[in-house]
Amino acid sequence: MRQYKKLTAYLVYFSKKHVCNIVSERPQIIVKPQSQVLKEDDKVILNCKATSKPPSKISWLKGSDPITQDGRVSVLANGSVVITKLVPKDTGFYKCSADHDGGWSDSAEANLTVMG
Repeated sequence: MRQYKKLTAYLVYFSKKHVCNIVSERPQIIVKPQSQVLKEDDKVILNCKATSKPPSKISWLKGSDPITQDGRVSVLANGSVVITKLVPKDTGFYKCSADHDGGWSDSAEANLTVMG
């Protein structure tokens, strides 16, 4: 019979055959986006990287709205957001969230200011 113990960072189980198996690890953002002040027409890269087992899905919000990709805005496979040809309306708070299948999440926020 397996015994389960929930720890802060790990969900592990013990059995007679195995000493310990790691099932899941909570996400932790290890590279956080940095607040920046940039000029109109500049380019910005907002980085976000998280550790977890299994890997978390990175998602982004600007304010309370999901970031939509267009010709100027791209969400990269590594979790970063790239915005080219900045305009004043790009000013705002950007939040990256690492969401885990186990229901856990971690997030980090940065403020982008675009000077016209």
